[in-house]
Amino acid sequence: MRNNMKKGGIAINTLTKNRSTPTLTPIERSSLAIEVAKQLRKEILRGNIKPGERILEQEISAMMRTSRGPVRDALIRLEHEGLIVREPNRSAVVASMTVDDVEEVCSLRLSLELLALRYAIGRAQEEDIRRLEEVAESLRKCLRENFSLQEAVDLDLQFHEEFVKAARHNRVLSMWQSIKPQIWFLIFSRNAFAIENFEEGVISHKELLDKIRGKDYEGGRANVQKHLDIAYATLITLYKKIHSVEEEVS
Repeated sequence: MRNNMKKGGIAINTLTKNRSTPTLTPIERSSLAIEVAKQLRKEILRGNIKPGERILEQEISAMMRTSRGPVRDALIRLEHEGLIVREPNRSAVVASMTVDDVEEVCSLRLSLELLALRYAIGRAQEEDIRRLEEVAESLRKCLRENFSLQEAVDLDLQFHEEFVKAARHNRVLSMWQSIKPQIWFLIFSRNAFAIENFEEGVISHKELLDKIRGKDYEGGRANVQKHLDIAYATLITLYKKIHSVEEEVS
């Protein structure tokens, strides 16, 4: 095979002709935006910035001693996560979840975790199982001690994220992580009113681990379906009550 091509009388070696690669350096504004988004996300998820509350770029930039650019970029990130709503030429507002929002997040989560299970049954390695065991044990210990709701929610969600990672399916993981903040918020809402739900979660986590170890897809599917169906039913009841009260007040 010839390695040279003629174009306009000039020989081009197709094997040695390479483009120069520019040296790229981290952009400070981007790292600032990530940090701003991280702090705002935490405050929203933990209820310190409440649904319906406005987030003013100028106010946030003054509090965090940064320019408005990184704050604006952070708000775009949070909008993509579904935590805030932004309207043209209007300030951002913390999103208020409706019953329809709950249904959408829960149904999408169920679909993704069932798909993750299918792959985890065949692809999970010993290191995946070990990480799942460690997180499950951390949650058990947390519940036996003087734990905070945030700590328990973090560990509960961490178990599910490790479970999805065990599928070793990058796109499923990416989609699951895109709704992770909303899942965190829903778990927090659900368990703030019924801490004993964590106890049910510990039992369900152990059962799911056993099914993955035994490569029992049908048993695992029944476990995931039941666990998330119970969570969904609790959330729907909770959010219907919340919106009923809001309508009475208004």
